[in-house]
Amino acid sequence: MKKHIITTLFLALGAGLLIHGIDLGHAQSAEGFSKQVTFKTTEKAPTDFNAWTFYWKVPSRDPDAKLEYVVMQPDGKEYFRYDMSRVKAGTLSRSDFSQGSAGGDPSVFYNQNVTFIVRVSKGDLVFDQNGKYYFEFRKQSRVEAVMEVK
Repeated sequence: MKKHIITTLFLALGAGLLIHGIDLGHAQSAEGFSKQVTFKTTEKAPTDFNAWTFYWKVPSRDPDAKLEYVVMQPDGKEYFRYDMSRVKAGTLSRSDFSQGSAGGDPSVFYNQNVTFIVRVSKGDLVFDQNGKYYFEFRKQSRVEAVMEVK
């Protein structure tokens, strides 16, 4: 029997809870990005998960702007980066992470806050104020299958 432990941390854009819009202007550290929005867990992640997902709605932006998301480790190093430029604004998205898949060892987030940054190369980012943005942490087990042909 599979045992799943699910912890869901909801973030409400309308309330502005731990979501930061940062206008980067022409700063060197922006690496060519004009604006970024940071989502951060409202509580520290559990210490027993091996997979996690961030659920979000892709923001509106300039049609020819580069859009990407970056997940930062608690020590400030990059955990994962993904180009979302081809994804249509308003698309409901889920970004899945687990060891051996996107990102790396999820234990770097044990008892730490998770930071998920969405940024654009030019213009503005406009998120749906009625969208739901949240993190989900899971404990998954994997059992190999054997094929039997009769």
